Amino acid sequence: MLILLALVVALATFSLMVPTGTASVETRGDPTATFSYSPWYPDEGEDITFDASRSTGIGLNYTWDFGDGTSGNGMIVVHSYLTTGDYIVTLVVKDADGDTDSYTDTISISAPLSAASAGVLGGMCLIYVCILGSMFLLMAGNVIIAIVVAIKLYSKANEAGVNDKLLPFLIAVIICGVIGFISTYFSLIAIIINIVIFFIARGKIDEWKAQKAAAPPRHNPAAPPPYGQPGAQYSPPPPNRPPPPR
Repeated sequence: MLILLALVVALATFSLMVPTGTASVETRGDPTATFSYSPWYPDEGEDITFDASRSTGIGLNYTWDFGDGTSGNGMIVVHSYLTTGDYIVTLVVKDADGDTDSYTDTISISAPLSAASAGVLGGMCLIYVCILGSMFLLMAGNVIIAIVVAIKLYSKANEAGVNDKLLPFLIAVIICGVIGFISTYFSLIAIIINIVIFFIARGKIDEWKAQKAAAPPRHNPAAPPPYGQPGAQYSPPPPNRPPPPR
């Protein structure tokens, strides 16, 4: 009896140690292609780093089409463009199972700043920095002057014992200080907007220049042959002059 019980316990223990159920099969998902590049606003001839490290997949192979007739391979590549314009960059990734995915982005290449433009830009930035500093001083000055005037008036009225009659003047001083602060603040905003407009307009000018260079030349028809030649157009003679012989 004890031997039979021991066999039952041994069989139960063995059955618990043996794994049951179906074995799980590891599945691989499809690859996903994506990339980023820096700098964000590259110039003509500047090296651009294309990074596809955020693409997902196992055993990926990276193939690049830079949109200018050249290609490359690798997870991180460096490329530069010789002319300005918009280029469509395409990345194709292929995993170990042969599955592929692609990602496309458009990159805009601008013309680099000339020495004269850089000097003008540097001068404008220096002027704007001086103006911004002056604006901050004016904003602080308005507040300080309003506080000093209010304190002086209150002290003077307190000595005379007429504090109850000073309230309208204090309100006027505070209003003037607030108006001065707000007007200076809006002037500061206008300066910042001008800086933003400058850079936006500069990019548009480069874009229009590239479009103009890529557009076909306009057709200029040849001048009509002089009067009397084949194909010439007859125009009436001016008044008081005999018509030319036909």
